[in-house]
Amino acid sequence: MTKLDQITLPYLILAEGAGDAAFFDHLIAARGIADEFHVTHPSRAPSVTGSGSTRFRQALDAFGILPGFDTLRGIIIVTDCDDDETAAFTNVQDHIRHTAKRHPAPVRPLQKSSGSPPIVVMMIPWIGETGSLEALCVPAAESAFPLVASCADAFQVCSGIDHWPHSKRSQVKLRSIISAAHKKNGDAGLAYIWDEFPACIPLMHSCFDRVANFLSYFGAFINGPRD
Repeated sequence: MTKLDQITLPYLILAEGAGDAAFFDHLIAARGIADEFHVTHPSRAPSVTGSGSTRFRQALDAFGILPGFDTLRGIIIVTDCDDDETAAFTNVQDHIRHTAKRHPAPVRPLQKSSGSPPIVVMMIPWIGETGSLEALCVPAAESAFPLVASCADAFQVCSGIDHWPHSKRSQVKLRSIISAAHKKNGDAGLAYIWDEFPACIPLMHSCFDRVANFLSYFGAFINGPRD
């Protein structure tokens, strides 16, 4: 994925990594959401190496000096809840506040900050839940391959994975389904699965409605009154 060197669209989605960015790119296309988002992750920022939630500050600083940054009308930072949603959200707040421009941070997920551009933090799989993008995707993969999903559940029981934290269980379950269902490339990651085998995780499944609906109305939300 090439570096982003200019801001030409009104909104920017900054996700943790390539898999998350691929998900948002394909979800926007599948749901017919307006093509108004730069979808990116830290390693696409100039001079930033590596991705993940530990690189958000560096990415914001790097994007902040790009031509067109001042025309942005809103930024969504997407981060995993993992096993501690509060800690994950606090981490993003800290990264936002310690940018070179000292951007104000939102006080709650899905609330816009007071800065310019306003920044919104989206928690994945959603507010009040645990896990990551894999947890969000599991219901769609289960619906596409129910028999394989049942086998994946049996594997978790016999291997003891069913006693792992939820975020880790969901990662293993999604990997198990992809590995069994995608005969041509069972090792495909989320950065490539929607290009190679979109039927494995159908993006029209209702488990993605909350994310898609928020993106659909993001323009109205960001340009509306402050909370």
